[in-house]
Amino acid sequence: MTYNVKTDRICTNCSNIFIGDSSVGQVSTGSYNNFFGLVAGQNNTSGSYNNFFGRFAGRCNTSGSSNNFFGACAGCRNTSGSYNNFFGRFAGQYNTTGYGNNFFGGFAGCCNTSGLYNNFFGSTAGMFNTTGSCNNFFGRDAGYRNTTGCYNNFFGYQSGYCNTTGSYNTFIGQCAGSRNTSGSCNIFIGQNAGFCNTNGCGNIFFGKCSGYFNTTGGANNFFGESAGRSNTTAIYNNFFGQGAGERNTIGRSNNFFGASAGGYNTTGVYNNFFGESAGKCNVSGSNNVNIGYESGFRNLGSHNIFIGCASGYCNTTGFNNILIGCCSGRGATGLANITNQCHRIILGNSAHVCAQIQIGWTVVSDCRDKCIFGPVPHGRGFLQNIKPIEFSFIDRETGCLTDPEGKRRYGFSAQDVLKAEGENPVIVSNENPEKLQITTDYLIPILINAVKELSEEVETLKSRVSELEKF
Repeated sequence: MTYNVKTDRICTNCSNIFIGDSSVGQVSTGSYNNFFGLVAGQNNTSGSYNNFFGRFAGRCNTSGSSNNFFGACAGCRNTSGSYNNFFGRFAGQYNTTGYGNNFFGGFAGCCNTSGLYNNFFGSTAGMFNTTGSCNNFFGRDAGYRNTTGCYNNFFGYQSGYCNTTGSYNTFIGQCAGSRNTSGSCNIFIGQNAGFCNTNGCGNIFFGKCSGYFNTTGGANNFFGESAGRSNTTAIYNNFFGQGAGERNTIGRSNNFFGASAGGYNTTGVYNNFFGESAGKCNVSGSNNVNIGYESGFRNLGSHNIFIGCASGYCNTTGFNNILIGCCSGRGATGLANITNQCHRIILGNSAHVCAQIQIGWTVVSDCRDKCIFGPVPHGRGFLQNIKPIEFSFIDRETGCLTDPEGKRRYGFSAQDVLKAEGENPVIVSNENPEKLQITTDYLIPILINAVKELSEEVETLKSRVSELEKF
């Protein structure tokens, strides 16, 4: 053991303390150093204000100053790097010129050479970092394979484990972004969030297993446990809620908001699902808008707009439908059961008692858009079989009125009209036998025919009267 010995190699007024075999080394002008351990700081020449504690600690240091190396081989290869703090066996072992680093834990920052301003806390944290700078790795194996990646923040066991050149990432949680290699500008927060991401960029994943299988997909935002879990290469998706877009793989530019919204979507694109389980079963349907709890729940079609709780719930392959209102298009309550029908518009449900609008509908009636089969075959004779009725709506199950008290309506019985029309009805829609419907506009041509027939009879009678008046 040596205690301030070999004074010919030590500046006698520099207040150095060397304890350990060969710890004196080459110090000539260095000041205020404390070297404790076998060959600790052995090659130091002009380095000052260093504290090396442990076997081979700071052994190769020459001019590096203001370093603190604690542990066997800590900062062993450091030469001119300064303002470093290495605590733990082999911590910062290969650092040469890197400065402003803080490595705490066995093998933490072991391979760092010239990386600057890094903070690695935990056993083997940032172990293979070489020139990467301004990184913060907290947790065992955090940023383990990072080499040149910069400005990363990895917090948690094996977070950013495989990151090599990826930069500007923030991974918080056990194994968050564990397999990321060159992906940059990502934020993964939660256990296993973005676990498989390799070089996807610009992603934000919040929640356990959110974006778990994402590899190269970029510009995605997944918030909630398992949100976007199966996404691999898809881009520009926004999934908010537990399990939202969980099975999406390559579907892009989707917005799913609500627990399990778009849960089974895989390749569908340009969808907007808002509400718990909205569009849950959609797989490849695209360009849909579903708003409301379980709206479009079973939908597989495209170009549909479903607005309202459970609206379009049973639709599977139907496309270009617009269903608005609670349960619209779902069974008798929803006025029709839309499954594979297309190009339908349904507004409201059977509970509504009034529909109001300031002005009348303007409909397309250009003959150039029509295949004309001939004149309407019905007239006065047809109308004589129709009995206008006064009524109020009731609940079929209870028989109770659903209309406001005292409310009366005028209209027709679909059964009467259907009987008058026969086997090929036009006015009555019997698509759903449990909910017969009438298009009252189709009665207008019949009324016109009836008026014409009456006019002809009037003219005939007038002619007969004129003949009789001659006598």
